[in-house]
Amino acid sequence: MASTSEIMTNRVLTANVKAPFEKLMQVFVDLDLHHIPITNNGGELQGMVSSTDALQALHDMEYVLRRNGVSAESNIDLKDYVSKELISITPSTNISSAVKLMVKHGIHALPVIEDGELIGILSSKDILRAVASGKLKIASPDEYIIMY
Repeated sequence: MASTSEIMTNRVLTANVKAPFEKLMQVFVDLDLHHIPITNNGGELQGMVSSTDALQALHDMEYVLRRNGVSAESNIDLKDYVSKELISITPSTNISSAVKLMVKHGIHALPVIEDGELIGILSSKDILRAVASGKLKIASPDEYIIMY
C-alpha cells in the first residue's frame, strides 16, 4: 500500500502567522499554490491557510471597506483565517487513510509531520498528479498502490 512519503511535496513554503496578508496573496498567485502551512515565531506549525480561505477573507473585508476607499488586504489579520483544527499525517500514513481524512474533514491538503517537524504536505493535487502520471494506481476502494 502506498504511503504519504512516496507522493507528498517535500519542499514546503510556510508563512509566519504575522505575515502581511497582501504578501500571502501574492505568494498564492506567483507560485500557483493552494495551501500554505502557517507557523508561529518559533517555527511551530499553527495551522493552514488555503487560497479559498484567502479569497473568503478578501470577500469579507471588501464588502465592509469598499465604501471607505480602503484596501481590504491591509486590514486582514492572517491569524483570523488560519484553520483552527489542524489535521496532520506522518510520512508513513497510507494514501487511503490520508484520502479518507481529506474527505471526512472537507480539506484538500494535509501537513506531513515527523518528530514534531513539518517535512512536507500532501495535497489532493499531489494525489491526482500521481494517479494521472500512472505512479499511483487505485487497487480497491481502500488501497492505493505505487507503480514503479
